[in-house]
Amino acid sequence: AARLVSRMVDAFGTRGPRVQQVASDCLDILLARGVRLDGATEQTCRDAFLITMLSKAPTVIRLRVGSTLGRLGDPRFHDEHLWCLPKDPMLGFVEIPAGSFTMGNDRATDRKSRPPERPLHRVSLPAYLMARYPVTVAQFEAFAAANPNVAGRGMHGVSNHAVVNVSWKDAIAYCGWLDACLRATSGVPQPLMSWLGRVDDWRVSLLSEAEWEQVARDQARQSSSLFPEVTFDYPVGMYPSVATLVTDGPVEELNFVPLWTRSRWQPYPYVWNDGREDLEPGWQARVVRGGSRLAQRTMLFPDKRAPRVGFRLAISRRS
Repeated sequence: AARLVSRMVDAFGTRGPRVQQVASDCLDILLARGVRLDGATEQTCRDAFLITMLSKAPTVIRLRVGSTLGRLGDPRFHDEHLWCLPKDPMLGFVEIPAGSFTMGNDRATDRKSRPPERPLHRVSLPAYLMARYPVTVAQFEAFAAANPNVAGRGMHGVSNHAVVNVSWKDAIAYCGWLDACLRATSGVPQPLMSWLGRVDDWRVSLLSEAEWEQVARDQARQSSSLFPEVTFDYPVGMYPSVATLVTDGPVEELNFVPLWTRSRWQPYPYVWNDGREDLEPGWQARVVRGGSRLAQRTMLFPDKRAPRVGFRLAISRRS
């Protein structure tokens, strides 16, 4: 079987993505049985699968090869030494510049508008960092390995897939753990550490719902396909975004997986320092954003887990 896969790998250059799909199916079976190919062949697969996953090949092929890439070892990410974060100078964080935008909704512009989305109002935000991808299964597994009390929660899927089925409390615990790891470890890129060292007390946390909507609206202005029909179980980065207000690379797939935010469920207008960003756990519901209309807000209680809800990191000031 391994020799058969190796022959298919030899045909990657002439037979295109469909032979990669067949090879990835065979590889999944072999890897599940503990069989590995030689190093050079596996590296050829990683290189080819990554290119195809980011290409315009049919979605089912990109999903298959991207998932096998995660099982082989996705080269876009560090190992556990750097908590499986992306391999780039900012460990996957990109800067969102300060700016203002119109938040919310009204019935004049959207007949589906609901009372919690109203009124339309202007919101100004300082600069902050946002993670390029949702938190992955591998990143959450690194946290769970260091915190046995959360073992088994949310860790279903391939390592490079977006993690889901995680409670708000566990997501906030992950943020605190990663914040402490970054501050305590030498070798973390200095540009990233300069944000964590700001005098007004910045930290790794979840996005606020305003931070989510600011970037989502910018993406919507530049793309007619912000809300495609996608699976919720997918390798992160599989659906590259158009350019956004981000200056050093796109924020990928902001609206594909509903995401926990750090924001309490409170009425509009949004005021960042009115207590809605208080991280004291309590029982008050938290806002979930994404997976539907731009202005739509839903809520979950902080101890609940949903099979389609993940989370994404930010580095921003405390409220």
